[in-house]
Amino acid sequence: IQYLPKQAEQVAGLLGQIGEDFHRDNTVKGLLEQRRTLLDEMKSQPLPDSREEFEARAVLFYILMQIKQFLEIKREFMRTHGQNQQ
Repeated sequence: IQYLPKQAEQVAGLLGQIGEDFHRDNTVKGLLEQRRTLLDEMKSQPLPDSREEFEARAVLFYILMQIKQFLEIKREFMRTHGQNQQ
């Protein structure tokens, strides 16, 4: 990303939170909720003013979609192989 919009700091904060909270027994429910809240907040913000900002925010949106997929894989793993299965 050449241009860092203010939303980049928010996404970085979520990534930091994932780094702190992600562990073997975490069902990631809270992390998925934080991601959804962040995405809703970003959607409610004004549209980008420039093409550069639009492209940077599109990359951040893509990152959030990839985070969702990653966390859903972990959530599904915990459903099938979590503490109840041990």
